This record gives sequence, C-alpha cells and structure tokens, in this order.
Amino acid sequence: MKLRGLRSFDRASTPARLIRSVSIPIGFAVLLMCASFIAPAPLGQQGTALAPISFAKSIGTQSSKASGTSLIVTNSSTAVATGHSVVLVLAMDNATGTVSASDSVGNVYSVDADVNNTDGVRTVVLAAHNIVAIPVGGTITVSHPSVVARAVTAAEFAGLANSSVLDRSSSATGTGLSPASGSTATTSQADELLIGAIGIEGPTGDTYAAGALYSALTDAGTTGGSAATNITVHAEYRIVSATGAYSAGGTIVSTSRDWACPGRRVR
Repeated sequence: MKLRGLRSFDRASTPARLIRSVSIPIGFAVLLMCASFIAPAPLGQQGTALAPISFAKSIGTQSSKASGTSLIVTNSSTAVATGHSVVLVLAMDNATGTVSASDSVGNVYSVDADVNNTDGVRTVVLAAHNIVAIPVGGTITVSHPSVVARAVTAAEFAGLANSSVLDRSSSATGTGLSPASGSTATTSQADELLIGAIGIEGPTGDTYAAGALYSALTDAGTTGGSAATNITVHAEYRIVSATGAYSAGGTIVSTSRDWACPGRRVR
C-alpha cells in the first residue's frame, strides 16, 4: 500500500504486525497561514480584521476501481461559502500526466503538491481560494490520467489568503508503519494551516491514525481483491499559531505499506 502527502498554505496580507513489502509515497504537508493583521481600508475608514483560520466542513469524497480519467465529488450538505478555500487530496495508481480540477461554478484550482511513487501510488493536492460559493448539489471534478484505482477527499476551510497562499513544503518516501513528510523550512508567519496528505496503495479497511496534534479529514479509498489493487487517501490538518519547522505524518496500524509524503505549508 502506498501513501502520500503533506502540504501547507499561507494566509497573506493584500500493531500484532503483518509485514508486507509495499511501496508507499508519503505525502506532502501543506500549511495555510492566517496573518494577524488589519485588512486595508479606504482613507479615513477603519480596516477590518481578518477571521481566524478554521475548518468549515468535509465537502465529500469519491473513489473508484473502474478504469477512468476523472472523479466527481458532489456537495451534498450546506453550500461552500463565498470567500472560503477548497482543498482536494487525490491518491491514484501510479501514472504520469496532468491532474487538474474544476467545479460547477467556475472556480480556479491549482496543483499545490504532486508526488509520484513509481511503485504504485501518486498523491496530488489541489486548492482553490477566495471561491465563488458552491451550492448544495454543486460538483467538483478532478481530472487525471487513465488509471483503475483512485480516491479523492474534499474539504472547506475559512480564513486563508486570497492569493500567494503556499508558504513551505517538504516530502519523503519509504516503507513501514509511520509515514512522515520530514520538516519544512521555518514558516514565514505564526498563524498557518498545515495539511497532511497520505496516499496509500492498499484497501480503505486498513486502520490509520493521524499524526499527533493533527485532526483527520474524511478518508476515501477502494477495497476488494489484493491490497496492491487498491488506493486509499488519508488527509489531516493542523492550525498553528507560532512560527516553526513542521512535519506531517501518521501511523498505519498492523500492516506495513510503501508510502510517499510531500509536505507543505500555506498562509
């Protein structure tokens, strides 16, 4: 089974162990930074303090073991609010080629991290910031090279920068029970959102624990057949209030897997 991903974004101013030999890229860490400042205002008027970074909700997940080139996530709860950020974490069978995202209201998504473990799993993180609201029933489509197994999870965050969001990143790969991205360079400001993304070549039934001080986002993955025919994506987040060198990772309980973990910070 393979794992990937940790990354970060920036908020700116303007087990009894059965050991299997599986290759998992550990993901990337993303930090989103939320500055403590007053937003600019017209001359003679008081500026407006920005809201703190916060997790709003899981938008949804999707997975498939049928050969294809896209996954569609439907927003089935409340609307994704205007001005918020959408973070997507995709894990897929190893394949080269362009990965992109779009949605039903025309928001623009960028690739913030992309790690490919040639042993069988690729993890990609995409994000859109300062979005136009996505209504209930709205869709987000992730397009990718043709593969069989893939899974994506989508989450909404508030309080991030409108632009120049990505601050720092780090990544690592390996095999074992403890995927980790390695430490990023020191963050450029105190308040940031860290996103850890771990793509695994293995079934969604494997038990996985998020890293210390991280909160798990909604997992997505496939099951059935041998472990190597499945893909699972784990994502996690942490909101920090001090500058530092941060890392992301977690623990695969009972079964060793290959992993890949890119790491980054966003502000």
